[in-house]
Amino acid sequence: SSVNCMYRFSLTSFLTVFKEALQAKTSSGDKDRIESLVATLKVLLYESICRSLFKADRLMFALHLVHGMHPEMFNESEWELLTGQIVTDTMLRRQESQQAMAEKYPSWISAELVPAVALLESATPALFRELHLEDENLWSNFGSAKECEKEIPRSVSSQVSEFQKLLIVQTLRPDRLISSMQLFAQRALGVRELSPPVVNLKRLYQEQTKCHETILVL
Repeated sequence: SSVNCMYRFSLTSFLTVFKEALQAKTSSGDKDRIESLVATLKVLLYESICRSLFKADRLMFALHLVHGMHPEMFNESEWELLTGQIVTDTMLRRQESQQAMAEKYPSWISAELVPAVALLESATPALFRELHLEDENLWSNFGSAKECEKEIPRSVSSQVSEFQKLLIVQTLRPDRLISSMQLFAQRALGVRELSPPVVNLKRLYQEQTKCHETILVL
């Protein structure tokens, strides 16, 4: 319901991008060629659709595209945790004494972060165990770093997935969540940045057909 009603993309538009991907140069060998085609299609599809999106909606689309094309990157409950779809007994415990909840976790975790940490533990217990939050020295640089998404402790980083790193930032450094989501989406999609290439009017004119006309919104 929160997706802009202007965002409707036809099968014809997708087939145009698909055919363009098939014409791209690929590696030899069936397996390598398929992997190369998938990577090319993913980038072309993202760039094509992003040209029609408002800037504020590009990150949301990028994350949904990754989630749809790479379900293997997400363990059970992880996507729902990011998008706020999980409701557990942790939510009920928020009504309990804040002091009682805070005593369960290390003192370096601020009181305002305790509910998020409790939710992470409840929804993804295996990930929570890998964090070793009781080791304050392990997380000292992460807590103070300007780009904390690049400062996750090496011993932890090597044991968790790229998406789990995003969940760590969401839980412990929500101030860097947007930057972390952008970094995750860029790596997963294989693009240097989420902004599409500068619009080339000549190329747009060459791409348009009777069924796929270009409309400029100024």
